[in-house]
Amino acid sequence: MNLLVLLLSVFFSSGPELSFLNNRIVNAGQYREGELIEINSRIKNTGDEGLLIISTVATCNCTSVNYPKKTIAPGEEEEIKIRIDTNGKSGPGTVVVKLLTNTIDKYSLIRVDYVITK
Repeated sequence: MNLLVLLLSVFFSSGPELSFLNNRIVNAGQYREGELIEINSRIKNTGDEGLLIISTVATCNCTSVNYPKKTIAPGEEEEIKIRIDTNGKSGPGTVVVKLLTNTIDKYSLIRVDYVITK
């Protein structure tokens, strides 16, 4: 009987699941050159095992990403903070942040669109 319960739990376990509580495509609006763009993205583990963000990569060296380094328990919410330095930038821009996680899909993306004025 215990073996059956173990097998069923393996087949019906969904593992960790990353859900975004706000939009993954963010229109940050207009900023003056030199201003810091700060975006906070709320996430939740909607799976049944601990969620881990292993690393992040942004498409621009002007971007820093602060993310939880600890395991996020099922049902727990956390925040990812994205900061974009606009020094030397002008016009419309986009930064994509790629999250590597321990989910089945492995990768999730957050896109930030903005416009820099002089």
